[in-house]
Parts: sequence; structure tokens; C-alpha cells
Amino acid sequence: MVSFNKAKAFYAQGLPLKPSLDDFIAGLKYYKEMEFEYDGMLYGVLWSEQIELGEYFEKDPDRWQFFDNFEEFKQKAHIGGKLLKDIWDDVTNADYMICR
Repeated sequence: MVSFNKAKAFYAQGLPLKPSLDDFIAGLKYYKEMEFEYDGMLYGVLWSEQIELGEYFEKDPDRWQFFDNFEEFKQKAHIGGKLLKDIWDDVTNADYMICR
């Protein structure tokens, strides 16, 4: 999820190769399905006509969040009332969706 040039810069600084929220969104645009972990829970993000965010195994669509575009997702997506953009440093395993 981290570009080659960004990965080289991180490596040179001794930093982990962790994608930013913008890197994650770029991956979502490419793969259409992404996932991440936060506070011991796995979340899925899907993009087709809308962007959808929810707990990975949650079947109740009323518990999912829906966004019309990537900017709205970036500004309004939240987990437990905390904006995703504000807790992104605590997100782990942000990557393309793996079949489980």
C-alpha cells in the first residue's frame, strides 16, 4: 500500500512501511475492497457505487456506513464515534481485502 518511493524514504529513516489514510484510499480506488484492524476488530471498506465501511463479519446493513465519494469517506468515516482520520495511527494491517 506504500509507494516504492515512499517506502525507500521510510526505510532510510528507519520508519515502518505503514500506509497513510491517503495511501489506503488510493488502494481502495484500485482494489475496490480493503480492510484494516482497529482495537481488535476487523473492518471492511468496499467501493462500487458508494463507499461502504463496516465490521468485516457484520451482516446488518444498518450498522454499516455509506459515503458518496472519497472526500466524504475521508472526512466522516468513524469507528465508535472516533473519526478514522484521527485514529489512523492506531489502525493496523491496512491492506487489500483477503478472503476469510
